[in-house]
Amino acid sequence: MTDILRNATLADVPGISHLLTSVSVNDDPEFQLMVSSKIVPKQELIEYIIQTHTHPSVINNPCSLVIESASSGEIIGFRLSEPYPNLDTVSLEKQLIEKSPGLKKRHRFFADLEESITNPNNTGISFLQLTVAPHYRKKGLATQLVKKSISIAKNSGVSFIKVCAASEYSCRIFKKLGFHKISEIDYKTYEQNGIHFFDPSLIKVHSRIVLYVLYPSL
Repeated sequence: MTDILRNATLADVPGISHLLTSVSVNDDPEFQLMVSSKIVPKQELIEYIIQTHTHPSVINNPCSLVIESASSGEIIGFRLSEPYPNLDTVSLEKQLIEKSPGLKKRHRFFADLEESITNPNNTGISFLQLTVAPHYRKKGLATQLVKKSISIAKNSGVSFIKVCAASEYSCRIFKKLGFHKISEIDYKTYEQNGIHFFDPSLIKVHSRIVLYVLYPSL
């Protein structure tokens, strides 16, 4: 039986939340460094990611996709997306960030990464989390999710697609699919207020986060 790639629905939120909590937060290099460097407590980061990434404006976005196991019916992978800017989550994100010094620092980290985006008033799509369950990896599922999301985005007429790639693996995927590097932050050298942001001893294979943009009309 072939696993099913389809649009996400609100009924998928429990399955997506399970993967976000059990896989994404533990595997994503940026999430790992935020927690291991004691910038954001793990549970606080989990709650923020769950609330923002399972918001209806994210789940119902046409570019948000899931892969459903044909045998068990469980969600084994997903590619979450949102409109850019996402006006529906502004108040929620602001409320969560204001309560947390760590999330404020993380917010500034991404603001520094994305400050070079041009034409911010143009409508775009922001690719959020890309996750595949460990037992289903090395089968090309992540690439399938990205390619399908790109196809849907292109047909929707958006000005650009942006994504922050936190691992060398995801960097290779987006570069191969035609995304252009706009900026990057080196985890080892990044500072806030003259202080190293991450603990350099924790940085191993994945040493950077890269902002990529694809312009569908080009």
